Amino acid sequence: SAIGLMNWHATDKWYAYKIPINFNIMPYFAYNLSCLITTILRGPKKCLVLDLDNTLWGGIIGDDGIKKIKIGRKDKVSKSFLNFQKFIKKLKSKGVLLAVCSKNLEKTTQDAFKKKKMPLKLSDFVAFKSNWDDKATNINKISKELNLSTDSFVFFDDNPMERDIVRKNISGISVPEIDNEPSNYIRDLAVPGYFDAL
Repeated sequence: SAIGLMNWHATDKWYAYKIPINFNIMPYFAYNLSCLITTILRGPKKCLVLDLDNTLWGGIIGDDGIKKIKIGRKDKVSKSFLNFQKFIKKLKSKGVLLAVCSKNLEKTTQDAFKKKKMPLKLSDFVAFKSNWDDKATNINKISKELNLSTDSFVFFDDNPMERDIVRKNISGISVPEIDNEPSNYIRDLAVPGYFDAL
């Protein structure tokens, strides 16, 4: 449906070489096929580890305060974060474990879930690490607490430096690349098929 039937087939290539798929969409097809094969070989991931600032809400809670973080229906950015949280809540309802790994004061971030109206609540998370330790260390602690190996984890963070550090220091963890446009966060998390089950 993303490509569309009119773009999928290349009749001339079929008549000439028996290739049913348009050359232009081969990379997209190959990527999705590799995601499917990966799901067959390793099964779905079990835990989604999330950053908070500019990942679950817009803004930096330590600087902006709870009242000024962006989530809701006021503008495009706020709506993007609201819908992303709703998407994550659906993943939880399908059995995906949720965890927080953020560089922040724990009381401040936990208060945000208590005082700000959001789809995700504090009770939705099985682990909550909000401190000034590096994220790789915190993710390893979450792994031990949940008794799950890190290869069953997906780490979602808006900061490319943090993503790179986690990738380099935790074996087997999946870290999707995101383009820092909150309206694309659902796509960035869903397309690789981390939580797809056959």
